[in-house]
Amino acid sequence: MLLSFTTANPNTKARTSLKRYVLIKGLIACAIEIYQEKGEPVPEPVDRDHFKGKILYRTDSERHYLIAKTAQRMHKSISKTLDTLIDKGLEQLRAI
Repeated sequence: MLLSFTTANPNTKARTSLKRYVLIKGLIACAIEIYQEKGEPVPEPVDRDHFKGKILYRTDSERHYLIAKTAQRMHKSISKTLDTLIDKGLEQLRAI
């Protein structure tokens, strides 16, 4: 399996663009195979240009109050506080 080869040999030097391309293509194929073996959906590529950093978020007044209180304690804006809370939640999800 190419994945085993590349991780077992991290010092492998791909000197040409073609070799690098072949190695990357092989790694992608291995990743797809792993997703399929686990019965998980293969992630679609994401176009970062599509995302502008604006999200309309509605919540109830109690949560809004708690977020504002937390932001005040952290000396941050509500937006920065939401970013921090979301980052922590995403980290926990990645650990699962």
